[in-house]
Amino acid sequence: MAVTIEPGFYQVLGILNDPSRRARYGDCVDWHRLAELADVPGIRIEDDLLITATGCEVLTAALPTSPPQYRDWSIKTSGQVPAAKMNPLK
Repeated sequence: MAVTIEPGFYQVLGILNDPSRRARYGDCVDWHRLAELADVPGIRIEDDLLITATGCEVLTAALPTSPPQYRDWSIKTSGQVPAAKMNPLK
C-alpha cells in the first residue's frame, strides 16, 4: 500500500481577517508573524511511503528538504534557478 502524508501551512485571508476569529484566537495566534509571511499563501510538505508486510520505505527520501538543497535540485533538474516569486525558500 502507498500512503501520502501531506502536512501543510496555508494562509486563507478570508479566515484570518474575519473579526470574530481574530477576537476568538487573538491571544493564541502570533498575528504579527503571520503578517510577515503574508506573501506565502501556503506550503505543503509531502512524503510518499510504501507500506509492506515487512516494513515501510519513504519513497521521497531523496528529495530536497532545505532551501539550498531545493535550489540545487531545481537547477540540476530544470537548468533554471527557481523564481523568487514562486520560491519563498530563496
